Amino acid sequence: MKNTIPKVSIIVPIHNAGSRLTDCLDTLINQTLRSIEIILVLDCPTDGSDHVARQYAQNDDRIIILENSKNLHIGNSRNRGLEIARGEYIGFSDHDDSRELNMYEELYNLAQSTNSDLVLGVSVSVGEQNEIVHFPSGLGNSYIREYALVDLIRGGDDVTLTPIATNIHSNIYKAELLQTNNITFVDTFSYSPEDRIFQIMCIFYAKNIRICNSHLYYHFIHNRSAGHSLHYVSCYSRANGKMKVYDFLKLVNCYEKYKPYFLISTKKEFTNCVIGDLYSTKNIFQLFKTLKHLKSFPFCKTAFQTADYSLAKYSFGGKIFRKVISLLIRL
Repeated sequence: MKNTIPKVSIIVPIHNAGSRLTDCLDTLINQTLRSIEIILVLDCPTDGSDHVARQYAQNDDRIIILENSKNLHIGNSRNRGLEIARGEYIGFSDHDDSRELNMYEELYNLAQSTNSDLVLGVSVSVGEQNEIVHFPSGLGNSYIREYALVDLIRGGDDVTLTPIATNIHSNIYKAELLQTNNITFVDTFSYSPEDRIFQIMCIFYAKNIRICNSHLYYHFIHNRSAGHSLHYVSCYSRANGKMKVYDFLKLVNCYEKYKPYFLISTKKEFTNCVIGDLYSTKNIFQLFKTLKHLKSFPFCKTAFQTADYSLAKYSFGGKIFRKVISLLIRL
């Protein structure tokens, strides 16, 4: 295995995974697609997850261990894996998730038979949030790219802030796609959500995308997930993430094309950031500090002056609160 090119490299950052790490690793080493490499990036765990990872590596030479000298969080840990990955395609896994044993065989065969740069799978959310989100039925292959890109930039529909293509775990990416276009993850200590930013870049550059509708990946959601950490959900990280998307769209000369969707997303996400910030701090002075910070972004006022989305899902109080925030930002 060491001297052959794997069909798929799977990168798994590991922090404190707890008892779920064994399920994750068991469903990787027992994949029906044997030609894989499993890159475990030990991100300074303190619960013994590193010992579990090394035990698995001793018994399976397809496992490669990388050890961070300091905590890098998800984004840069994945980047370390990307630096050494040798596979034709790249996959990603969270350390507490699992998958069907035929997942990578099914995704790889579809990618090979269609010469795809990217195969988008279905992520089944389990735990505190049980949810399965599918792409619309009948979506033709020629429309997948544009549909997914608009949905990501717009931030989903008016009912949810989660675009269908947000999750990266259920997908595989042609390594050449990432390498040719220098696509990596942002530093998740400063920017979020890293998966959406990564997806926008991948889907923009991909020439051929396919969808696999099988339920193959199980994404475990709980209140200790990295996506619930304070720096990850803070207004500052979210706003920095919007800036990354803005800069990318400007770089590839597509901002004007996707501007209406980007502004809607900005208004939705910034509004929810302010509400979340106020709810967690209960500090009116922090509220105005946050508003001032958000207004410093070049697209913020334009978003609140011109973009619109439905508030039908919110209570009467929720609608009023959002309108007040919108007014304060426009001032």
